[in-house]
Amino acid sequence: MKKYISEFTGTMLLVICGCGSAIASNFMLNLVIEPKLGFSTFIIAIAFGLSYMALWYTFSDVSGCHLNPAVSLGVVMTGRMKFKDFVCYVISQFLGGIAGAAMLWAMFGSRTDLFANGYYDKASMETRAGRTFLVELVLSFILVLVFLAVTEKSKKNSATGLICGLSITALYGISLPFSNGSLNPARTLGTSIFTGMEAIKQMWVFLVAPFVGAVIAVLFYLAVLEKKEKPIIKHKKNK
Repeated sequence: MKKYISEFTGTMLLVICGCGSAIASNFMLNLVIEPKLGFSTFIIAIAFGLSYMALWYTFSDVSGCHLNPAVSLGVVMTGRMKFKDFVCYVISQFLGGIAGAAMLWAMFGSRTDLFANGYYDKASMETRAGRTFLVELVLSFILVLVFLAVTEKSKKNSATGLICGLSITALYGISLPFSNGSLNPARTLGTSIFTGMEAIKQMWVFLVAPFVGAVIAVLFYLAVLEKKEKPIIKHKKNK
């Protein structure tokens, strides 16, 4: 039960800290200067990366700190967790995303855009659904692949959270102009529900693409990167 509570709480805090930083920074930039896309993207990407990094060192010993259904899919497909745990993780993460968005709605007000994901006129690059889907798929592939690689028992160490956090920073730096940055169906679901019908209509891209990217990442990881320990054969010495 502790690991499910950990995933719920971690996902909720990730949405509050990541999306909350985006809302607050955009509001402050509008007061001071005309917001520049590159500057605001840099701030928001760092906010998401640092938030995940802090949450990793808080929750990883309890649940592994997935905080993302696509990551959990990658973990269960590689045999590192039971299917029952996967289902409970995903439910906990989606509920955490909704709870985090609800907290933002209460903090910033119902009229505030909760930094929901979207494409075309809802994002800076104004790309169509197909290109946005491709961006989300490719970046989710990278995210899950990095997570699977650095969380191997033989590689996991005190720098793992730092690597994951920096990876998220880099990936969000790319995805933000295309879609406000998702790579995480739980983050998308909560903010879309509280933003409105237009965000909900576009939500399918950000629910499907990360899972597809995760599946491809697992196939690549198993074929290329996974290291299986070879049994040590001891030969008896001839007397």
